[in-house]
Amino acid sequence: MMITPKFRVEQDYNNLYVIIRMANCRSLWSENSLEIFHQNNEFIFFGKPSYYLRLELPGEVISSDTIIADENLEKQKNIQFNYDSETNELKIPVEKKNPGEHFENLEILEQLLAKSKTKPGKKLIEVLQTKDFNHQNDLENDEDEEEEFDWTIEQKISNNDQDDIQFSHQYPYGFANSMTNIIINDNEEDSEIFDIKNPGKKSLAQRRRERLRKELNDFDEQYYLANLYDNDDKLLIDSMIESPSSAPWNDWKSSKSAILTDQERKYINENIIPEKYDFIRYDSSRKKTLLLSLFDILFGYCYDLRTNDFEHTCESPWTIVKLSPTLSCFEYWLPLNNDYQFDDDDNSMLLNEKNMPKLMLINCLRRSLIYPLYRNWKLSIKVLMDVIDILSIGTNAILKCLLDMHKIMAIDGENRSLINDLYLTHYCCWIQQQQQKQKQLDHWFKSLANYLSTICNNNKYIDKQTLGLDLLVLEKAAKIAIDEQQQQQHLSKGLKYLLQISDHRVSIDDDSDDD
Repeated sequence: MMITPKFRVEQDYNNLYVIIRMANCRSLWSENSLEIFHQNNEFIFFGKPSYYLRLELPGEVISSDTIIADENLEKQKNIQFNYDSETNELKIPVEKKNPGEHFENLEILEQLLAKSKTKPGKKLIEVLQTKDFNHQNDLENDEDEEEEFDWTIEQKISNNDQDDIQFSHQYPYGFANSMTNIIINDNEEDSEIFDIKNPGKKSLAQRRRERLRKELNDFDEQYYLANLYDNDDKLLIDSMIESPSSAPWNDWKSSKSAILTDQERKYINENIIPEKYDFIRYDSSRKKTLLLSLFDILFGYCYDLRTNDFEHTCESPWTIVKLSPTLSCFEYWLPLNNDYQFDDDDNSMLLNEKNMPKLMLINCLRRSLIYPLYRNWKLSIKVLMDVIDILSIGTNAILKCLLDMHKIMAIDGENRSLINDLYLTHYCCWIQQQQQKQKQLDHWFKSLANYLSTICNNNKYIDKQTLGLDLLVLEKAAKIAIDEQQQQQHLSKGLKYLLQISDHRVSIDDDSDDD
């Protein structure tokens, strides 16, 4: 039985790149057990003895015969088959027949898979191993084209747990869902930070299901209703919503005040730059998940500031982590297949939602009504708009927030510096490395901000019903109870008055009898 390996296809001006992921990729490479054939619009990969992939490309490519038979070998030296040991991914370049031609719909993998199983008319060409085995060298020479993200495109991920286990003894988590063996044991300190225990032993689907169940169990109906109907709580929360003047991002809207301060630059030089990370050139799907996770991290940050008069407290690290699904539960915003169901319809809806920006917003709102000190729908929507404002300002504003969070986690006494190791340091480094393309990076942030603003301002996309907490039913029942209580209070006052009249009449009758 032949196995279709996990794969994706990328492109630049001159080449396609077929990126294949297999459990034993290194051994197959070192043993020269890989064969590749491509010509016209056909690409075939064979990893002896079990892996087979045949693609029908949307455009024509140079024949592999031409490349291997090139007597000069100069062209062959420029073809780098790069292997990434961390992800078990092999990147195979395939030269376009017409340089500059844009191949459409490469992200639709099912469409690329060839329907028939006819074999090529000639023997597969054996891959020649090159000296350059560094995945980064090729990527650093690629020039990113400005991308107009379509945030509504459905992304897909394989949910075959057994297949994933083949690639690693642990499931990945952390920044870009790319780390393993950071959290090895389920110790008490980690349990105080994260809601999901032993993330390396749980797939993305398992982590998401566990998070949703825990949130449902942790939701306190009486606490939520108290914040909604108690007069003192309402006045305090209204003051938080209506006091935007102290928000630092209001000052950042001018380009000069968004510039990093000397203290921030010093902090970067002392705490961020020494941690050097080499990032691969992420595809469109990975970039989207990175930006969505960045949003939910900023959501916890903005909530903490807005509810504390725009100052941090000793509880700030807990609040930021707890409200972020990414930081607290290792969430990674990719859709799941429809075969993941809950017994209850609400959580099933959240599992099967394919619009990842919408799902991310729903889960931020959901956690903000379950865990923090103030749990109010209008307050949470206001915090969402705060994050959208920060994204709209651009790269420097986001980096300022990340650095501020990094400092908070580094000095916190509950070992939350692990949050820096898993996420914040990587985000700071990634944004710093993208600074040379700041215009493009700002374009990504503003694209996301515009799309999320559309969702927040349209009740068709997001409302209380979408949170899966039965808030509308709960509020309706509470309103009926409040109305009945008020009626009983009015009734009791009326009865008391009637009883007083009755008592007065009795005393008069008694007097008359005495007379």
